Amino acid sequence: MEIWNNVFMEYNRVDENTLQKLPSQNVDTGMGLERTLALLNGHKSVYDTDIFTPLFAWMYEAFSINPGENQTSLRIIADHIRAAVNLIAD
Repeated sequence: MEIWNNVFMEYNRVDENTLQKLPSQNVDTGMGLERTLALLNGHKSVYDTDIFTPLFAWMYEAFSINPGENQTSLRIIADHIRAAVNLIAD
């Protein structure tokens, strides 16, 4: 799992061949809440943290799925639910 990354925001891509210098450059460290929580609690995945485990428990019951089945699909659903909740809260 990637723990931390640096993203240097310097240009806006206007089209395939044109980069435009941003009026204000910055650096995003890319270490979010889920990554920090996973690291501090010794988890190998953000999906094993307390943020996601209640959602997975609900999905197992609601969709009659055994834990461990369809993990990729459930992770995609969980990530979309998380994003939707953040959009609604914003």
